[in-house]
Amino acid sequence: MRNVQSVSEISTAHPAPSRMPLLFANTEFWRLWYAGLIVFVVRWLETLAVAVFVYRATGSAFLVAMMTMLRLLPMGLFGALLVQWRNGSSGVPHRSVWSQ
Repeated sequence: MRNVQSVSEISTAHPAPSRMPLLFANTEFWRLWYAGLIVFVVRWLETLAVAVFVYRATGSAFLVAMMTMLRLLPMGLFGALLVQWRNGSSGVPHRSVWSQ
């Protein structure tokens, strides 16, 4: 990855606008995008439902915070560890989505 040296290079560092319509015309892109959106919404609705359930069952805001932390902690810990593992053990060179 190269470093951008000047402001004029920043505007030219972005992908060409002609590629964007091709991406949005791709039905597989939209399927993937909608699947990610559904997973995102369901995950946060589950977190909200657990918080409401715990508060109604216990009346304790502290336990709501603990349940929320325990629910989100594995994603934060294991997500970071999996990224490090993937970056260190893979022989595949990394590339930008917008590389030419």
